[in-house]
Amino acid sequence: MTTLPALFAALIIIILGWIVGVLVAKGLTRLLRTVRFNQLAKRAGVDQFLERAQIKLDPSGALATLVKWFIILLFLVAAANTLGWPQVSQFLNRILAYLPNVAVAVIILIVGLALAGFIRDMVRGAVASAGAAEQSANAVAGATYWLFAIITVLTALNQLGIAITLSETLYVVIFGSVAATAALAFGLGGRTLAGDLVAGWTLSAQLNPGDEVTIGEDQGTIVRVGPTSTTIKTEQKEVILPNSVVAQSRIVR
Repeated sequence: MTTLPALFAALIIIILGWIVGVLVAKGLTRLLRTVRFNQLAKRAGVDQFLERAQIKLDPSGALATLVKWFIILLFLVAAANTLGWPQVSQFLNRILAYLPNVAVAVIILIVGLALAGFIRDMVRGAVASAGAAEQSANAVAGATYWLFAIITVLTALNQLGIAITLSETLYVVIFGSVAATAALAFGLGGRTLAGDLVAGWTLSAQLNPGDEVTIGEDQGTIVRVGPTSTTIKTEQKEVILPNSVVAQSRIVR
């Protein structure tokens, strides 16, 4: 009889935590989808990872689920304290202290790999526009991508508390190589190409293959939104427009 009030209070705390966690997760999922978090995660390959892991959630839903369980664990700690279970409370507190690091590491991976993919496309287009062979352009672009990917992974591991010691000289070499490659890309490609690449990054989140659109005087179906140009199939032919032109034109769906 003396333990029943504590059990009842702990049960109420757990139920309340579950409700709060579910509501927060739903709100966070809607917010992330509104700010196009899924498109950013798709560029980083997160959707493929979730599919291989047989997780039937989009990136926004997966991150929101992590936040939901974080909130539920907070309430479980309170329930354990109510029941007078210090060992359980200490164990849950350790999990709670580590979960934010996991969430931040995931965000670092998504943003970093998406940025690496964007820079890879920019470098490939810049080197190709300078007259280099396609194989050479792909090689330089691939090297640039992996440089940024390595930096991103090391940063994420450091956030998780996994210590990886690298010499200061190696960091200088990595960042110097990235800076030199980026400078070469802009120098070879020029500002026009850079504008097309930046516009393509924005347009790929707004236009999808199969969309019926009117861009300026051209009306048809979107075939592809590439790094530097957008292809539209009209009734008579296919039209290839620079992304900077598309971004500055009036688009009607």
